[in-house]
Amino acid sequence: SYTAAAQMFAEGKVDGMFSGSGVAGILLMKKTAYPIVRPVGKSGTSTYWAVVVAPKGAPKFDGGAAYFKGKRIALCALASSGEFYLRSIPGAAQAAAQVKIVESHGAALDAAKNGQADIAIVKNLVWNDVRARYGELEQVGNDYGQNPNDALMISSKSDKQFVKKLIDALIGLKAESSPEAVAAREGLGIMGYIMTNPGDFSHTMELLSRAGVGPDYDLK
Repeated sequence: SYTAAAQMFAEGKVDGMFSGSGVAGILLMKKTAYPIVRPVGKSGTSTYWAVVVAPKGAPKFDGGAAYFKGKRIALCALASSGEFYLRSIPGAAQAAAQVKIVESHGAALDAAKNGQADIAIVKNLVWNDVRARYGELEQVGNDYGQNPNDALMISSKSDKQFVKKLIDALIGLKAESSPEAVAAREGLGIMGYIMTNPGDFSHTMELLSRAGVGPDYDLK
């Protein structure tokens, strides 16, 4: 669990994990980990944002909490494109009839498709990949900031020389032509990795702040 991972970071029991931006931002706040790289997808994308999805014909999302009044919302916990995005809109979670926490962005879309939710808040990369399967749904709104996708977070207690070697190896993967490197890129579905630093999380940190998340937030 994310709670266990954060505790393991604090105790120095693990060196790193690929993380969603919401959890990565909290780890940055806690100063228990920092980002070093993130993958670049085959499309050249390394960031993402939240999108609001609803049945076709639904009103467009105007950015305000009133849009969610009396609605059932399906989303992922601890996600910049889920729970934290909703909470970053003042009064939105309170206006909703129900906030349904699901295991994945796909599950949120399924809930909206099957009538178990009126709205799904999901990651745009997921929506773009699967939207053809959800002809009953359409995007009605989105966040306007970008979050680093799947950044590799490294424990603040990690050996710096080890971290440097790891960065060199991962950054070098893009240009490496060996069969192993080609297989790794294909298997991961990426072009390679790019350097990532705390400054790349500026929108994420603003979103978390608006959501009321601080260094003492208990990851669950």
